[in-house]
Amino acid sequence: MNPYPSGKPITPVRRKSLATQLTWVSILMVILASAAVGMGLILIADKTERDFASRLQQQTANQVSQLISDYMTRAVDRLSFFLESTPLSFQSSGVQGIALENLLINSLPLYSQISLLDKEGNERCKVSRFHTFLHEELINQAQNPAFSPTMKGEKYMGSVAFLEDTGLLSVPIASPVKKSNSEILGVIIAEVNVSHLWQRVARIEVGQYGYAYLVDMSGRFVAFQKPAEVLQRYGEDMSRIPPVAAFVAEGSNGAGQVQEYRGLMDEKVIGVCWPIEGTRWAVVVEQPTREAYASVRDMKQYLVGLTLLCILLAGGLGFYVSRRIIGPIRTLTMAAKRFGTGDLETEFRDVKRRDEVGVLSQAFKKMQKELRGLYSGFEQKVAELEAAQKALKESEERFRTLVEQSPLGITLIGRDGVYKYINPQFRNMFGYTIDDVPTGSEWFKKAFPEVADRREVVKTWMTDQKQVALGPSRTRVYTVMCKNGLQKQIHFRPVAMENLDRFVIYEDITEKRVLERQLQQAQKFEAIGTLAGGIAHDFNNLLMGIQGRISLMSIGGDADPVYMDHIRAVEAHIKSASGLTQQLLGLARGGKYQVKPIDLNELVSIGSEMFGRTQKEIEIRTRLHKPFVVVEADRSQIEQVLLNLYVNAWQAMPGGGSLTIQTEIVVLEDALCRLHQVEPGRYGRISVMDTGIGMDEATRQQVFDPFFTTKEKGRGTGLGLASAYGIIKNHGGFMTVAGEPGQGATFTVYLPVSDREVLQEISLQESAIEGSETVLLVDDEEMILDVAQAMLKHLGYRVVVSHGGEETIEIIKKMGKEIDLVLLDMIMPGMDGGKTFDAIREICPGMRVVLSSGYAIDGQAKKIMDRGCNGFIQKPFNLSSLSRKIRDIVDRPGI
Repeated sequence: MNPYPSGKPITPVRRKSLATQLTWVSILMVILASAAVGMGLILIADKTERDFASRLQQQTANQVSQLISDYMTRAVDRLSFFLESTPLSFQSSGVQGIALENLLINSLPLYSQISLLDKEGNERCKVSRFHTFLHEELINQAQNPAFSPTMKGEKYMGSVAFLEDTGLLSVPIASPVKKSNSEILGVIIAEVNVSHLWQRVARIEVGQYGYAYLVDMSGRFVAFQKPAEVLQRYGEDMSRIPPVAAFVAEGSNGAGQVQEYRGLMDEKVIGVCWPIEGTRWAVVVEQPTREAYASVRDMKQYLVGLTLLCILLAGGLGFYVSRRIIGPIRTLTMAAKRFGTGDLETEFRDVKRRDEVGVLSQAFKKMQKELRGLYSGFEQKVAELEAAQKALKESEERFRTLVEQSPLGITLIGRDGVYKYINPQFRNMFGYTIDDVPTGSEWFKKAFPEVADRREVVKTWMTDQKQVALGPSRTRVYTVMCKNGLQKQIHFRPVAMENLDRFVIYEDITEKRVLERQLQQAQKFEAIGTLAGGIAHDFNNLLMGIQGRISLMSIGGDADPVYMDHIRAVEAHIKSASGLTQQLLGLARGGKYQVKPIDLNELVSIGSEMFGRTQKEIEIRTRLHKPFVVVEADRSQIEQVLLNLYVNAWQAMPGGGSLTIQTEIVVLEDALCRLHQVEPGRYGRISVMDTGIGMDEATRQQVFDPFFTTKEKGRGTGLGLASAYGIIKNHGGFMTVAGEPGQGATFTVYLPVSDREVLQEISLQESAIEGSETVLLVDDEEMILDVAQAMLKHLGYRVVVSHGGEETIEIIKKMGKEIDLVLLDMIMPGMDGGKTFDAIREICPGMRVVLSSGYAIDGQAKKIMDRGCNGFIQKPFNLSSLSRKIRDIVDRPGI
């Protein structure tokens, strides 16, 4: 029997055993106790050593302070003793000078300079260690800071400064010179040599790297072994040093406290500021912490090492004791681990004890026996369960991938109407997230903003939901408001589930509906266009016969004037009928006649101006793109489109109004181009906006349909806007319409922009031009052959007639070089104009061929022209246009 239910060992979760935990607890307790004792000793030693260093620093500062105080006290006392023992008031200035010199010599090196001043501050005599002053060098020192307080009977001690005469660092002291009756006769000022004092201070040791310096009560620097370095770094103001700052702020109360900070030499020091008795100074003693706390550091290292050693010994002892105590527990633990991995076969050693561990050992023995029986037969069941779980997981993954990547929107709705899930395509389709549509009611408020529509949708929706639970799902199409404000046509398909939750599948059919409408309209246009093209072709042939006969009748102007009036009227009717065929050809494929670069601004300006002259009740405004908007088009057909749009706007404003025509150049986006099946790029846009009665949605959907009109019967054919639409489509553009009832309408025309220049047209004379060449006339209509032959003969040409393509080829083979030009009809039964042209080119590559057709030059005619046909003439043509076309081809050099 396999002891493992799954056929393989179960990897247990690794945890620390009870034996290990007890061992580590014992070791940690001993280690923590040893560490606590060691840290306590280290902290006590650290505090003791730091206190000792601080006291030593204070003693040194006190020693330096006492030395300076004694020095200055001796200088003051000697000057006082001199004044008491020497009667300067009863002596001449010469004797006074000698007395001062004796004082200076006997006090060396205490004083650097001594001056005696009278009541007015004039120097009576002055002696110096380095200079002998003449009488004329004596000055008035009434402005000396020492003079005024001393004349009041006070003693004076000034600030430390450099003596100008000697360059030494000195401190001025002064005392009054009095008579026996205490009358003040003058002042004696002595400069105390501080440089000598500082030499004595420098001999006091502050450790190996320590030092001392002097400051006054305002924190100004007084003296140091290297004053230049101090002055360069700090200037004279030393109040930024912490002990000096405390001394300046609090006087003697702020002195004497040892502090740690960065000292004069820019390293961490311990320092103390100590006031000097009898002066206005204080001494600052600093010692680097690396030196002051060296003994602390050594003591810490020693104690840390001792502590670590104790920890190791204590940990080892605790580990040994713990292992001895919990050894039996470990044996039982190993057995439990094997049971936990499913190993029920391996026997474990019994713990022969009568305590709790022994009881557990017997219990494990009994449990092993029972588990062996329970695990029998579980292997197959576990394998089946794992296979089912794997299949379920794979199914869930496939389902999730299908839903997440689905091109359709999908939502899962609970029985309480709460949306549980929406897929990414739903968010892309509507713009709403799961937070935007938490419930069905919230969804309907956002997606169906019109109250009436929403109530109808909700009612229909609830009915569908009930039917979904009972049978096959039903689908409906709703107009939904997206988050960005756009409306879409959405196909809803609810799907019921066994747990009564529901899937709803959403398909965006907006573009599909638009494409269906466009396809229907295109099919309608294609069918009507085919019919219109055939009618226009046959009608043009009839017009050709009439036009030719009228042209022959009017030759020379010899007819009776009455008949000439009739002839001119017939020509006008032919012209009107030709315009009708142009509209019919606008519906047909290939409705462009003469395509060349034209400026839309010029067409709009001329056409709107002419239209405005006849319709005074319409105010016409133009906004034209500067400098021009050039497209390649048939000028007459675009003029016809604009005229149709102007007339349509005029009829929509029976009481008058405003007509605005605007031209622009725009770049169309790919989405709009795909919708209208045109190429992306730059387009010229003409917008025709009126202030008329507007139109509803139904009218907008049919406005471009052939024969659709809102006018009364007999007032319109319904071909105007339809032919305009066909003309623009044939030019590679498209048209749109926008408007609401009572708010006017806007028709917009888009045509591809051209980079070619607009050429100025040169008007030609209408007179016929004669010739003498041989012309092969090819047409399947007898009427056309008769009238065209008569016209050609009248112009002086020799005419050879052919009734079809096969006959033409035979004539070319026989006459070949005798024929100067072939006038070839395009539409013929059997061998049409295109095949006939190709055969002519094979027989006579240089033969001049002019193509003639009732259709336009676009479509099949253009293909023939692209293959090398020399010219094209549109039926119906008159004598003048025929003569000019023939001469243009025959006289053209290089053909």
